[in-house]
Amino acid sequence: MSRPPSGPANILDLLSKHRSSEAIALVHGDQSISYQRMLDASERISSVVMSYGAGPERTVALCLERSSELVFSVFGILKAGA
Repeated sequence: MSRPPSGPANILDLLSKHRSSEAIALVHGDQSISYQRMLDASERISSVVMSYGAGPERTVALCLERSSELVFSVFGILKAGA
């Protein structure tokens, strides 16, 4: 039986590999967002949602238009463990 290839455990691990990178991670309209900016924003959001009680086994609702903020928020909620 073959083993799956080793690599990042999840998408957050994959993104974190590019932490210091100014490479473009997201393009929305005329905005180009670097990995660094995306990770910084998602960490801020993670702190905020955790201060409201988000975490493992908790449900977090999210209602945003398609935008870079939506992507930041999804990653922030994932970082909070919710």
